[in-house]
Parts: sequence; structure tokens; C-alpha cells
Amino acid sequence: MEPGPPPILTGRGILLIYSGRDRNNVYAVGAALFDRFDPGVLLARSEQPILTVQTAWEKTGTVPNVVFAEGLVIRGGRMEIYYGGGDRVIGRAVVDWPDGR
Repeated sequence: MEPGPPPILTGRGILLIYSGRDRNNVYAVGAALFDRFDPGVLLARSEQPILTVQTAWEKTGTVPNVVFAEGLVIRGGRMEIYYGGGDRVIGRAVVDWPDGR
């Protein structure tokens, strides 16, 4: 596991987006939420990856089967994750972030 973009302080805690791999060397992106007053306390963690290898350019490349988060922006009611795919291409994934929770 490795951290992705810098953590973000939210109303519910510290949001950390991270990358990791499974036993088959397939990389994916997960999320964890830590207590804002005691960052040693994990409040929640995504049970499944929030971003997985899906497209041809993520499945092939310098290193196949790779997506890894590098940047994160919250704006206009959306969270945008900028990520590497196949160790050679940059992608952007967008999800609704209605009130910054």
C-alpha cells in the first residue's frame, strides 16, 4: 500500500486515498477515513476498491493492470481523482461530492 494524493480534512474526518495491489499484482485505489483529532484511529475503510483496472490502457502499458491515485481535487460538488494507468497514461475519475462530507 502507498498513499496517493495528500489527505483531505472533511467534516467527518481525514480522508486518505491510497493505492495497493493484490496477490496477482493488480493495482487498485481505496479510501480510508481517520479521526480528525486522533489520526491513529481508523474510522472507516472502503471494503472494495473505489477505482479498479477496467480499460485497455489500464490493463496494458509499461506495467499492466495498474491504476494508482496521484492527485485529488474537490470542486463544484465533485471529487476528481487523477490517476496513472498502465504506468504510462493519466486518467481522471469523477464522483459526486455534494456537501464536502
